[in-house]
Amino acid sequence: MSVNHSISLQDITIRHDLKPGDMGYILHMHGDIYYRENGYGFEFEQYVANSLLEFYRRFDPLKDKVWICEYNDEIIGALFLVDRVDAAQLRYFLLKSEYRGMGLGKKLMDEFMEYLTKSGY
Repeated sequence: MSVNHSISLQDITIRHDLKPGDMGYILHMHGDIYYRENGYGFEFEQYVANSLLEFYRRFDPLKDKVWICEYNDEIIGALFLVDRVDAAQLRYFLLKSEYRGMGLGKKLMDEFMEYLTKSGY
């Protein structure tokens, strides 16, 4: 799918909190997108599920950060910062294909890098 040119970055909200259902939906998006675009199967989805579970179990909102992108109350993309004590790891960066090409990925990376700098990583 291509970007819907009637949608702009101003139409997309980015939130920084986790809500019930977010982790399951992020897992679903990974499985769906990576299967359709790269042919990845259940093994990849299992890998993502295990790493998401690890993130969820040790999630500390003072150290870890999430960027959840929504359009019309539907998650369309995400990016997570996972605190690794002396470093930050970028994880779960994905956008539904129809929302690519409008600068949303760049916006997320810019915000991620700005947060890294401000946080002293």
